[in-house]
Amino acid sequence: MSWDDHFLVWERVYRDPGPACFNGLQAARKRVATNTREDWVWLADALGDVRRKFFVAMVFRLQSVPRRLLAALISAAVSELNPSKNQYYILPCVRTFGTKEVVTRLLRIVDAGSNEEQCGAVSALYWAYGNKRNDDLSELRERRQRLLLMRFIENDDVHLRRRILPALSLQADKYPPELQPYVATAMAIARAHPDEYIRHRIGIQTGEGGPLMPLPSTRAAADGRAGISFAASSVPGASHDWSLNYATRVLD
Repeated sequence: MSWDDHFLVWERVYRDPGPACFNGLQAARKRVATNTREDWVWLADALGDVRRKFFVAMVFRLQSVPRRLLAALISAAVSELNPSKNQYYILPCVRTFGTKEVVTRLLRIVDAGSNEEQCGAVSALYWAYGNKRNDDLSELRERRQRLLLMRFIENDDVHLRRRILPALSLQADKYPPELQPYVATAMAIARAHPDEYIRHRIGIQTGEGGPLMPLPSTRAAADGRAGISFAASSVPGASHDWSLNYATRVLD
């Protein structure tokens, strides 16, 4: 069977978490061991396709990710509009390569990507800390803190600020001394922001309480794209309340 065949078999049954779906994925997973160069190209290309990318994520959910697919999986996570379903692309990478490498790659995107790419990378960071191994992450942690704090202050894109704020520690003593004054600046921006979600979120993070408001879509077109994305709409057992799940954990 070709990879197109494996995908079509899975596509017909993926909404049903029963034996047919499992057996189809198992057959695809075994197929990896005999991949040709053209097969690897198919998998990498599929990760850039909204219809096929979740299939590839499921293939590697229970086995190691080859390095040749690492960049494509991270790119698929960054482009995923639903900031909870991106875990299906990030977690296999973290399991295989560890937190340090995955976070380093995501921070490069936050540092140099478009606003939309930065939104996706910030959301993906949420899932990237499950395999710290014995790596020293202190330098990476400081880099992330600095980057997110200053990006929130300096970049006025509302979607990016919505994504950064839930991941931002507002405890000044968590930052290097030279960054500590900027925490008050970020809080002032959030409190005075015209966006309702940002004002609400800063209140939640500073202990004002109240029901948690869902994170709005990245852009108006997001709902249309999410509707045709397997990763955004059809994961068996996944919570549809992804916006609340994403919004309740500040990165240490």
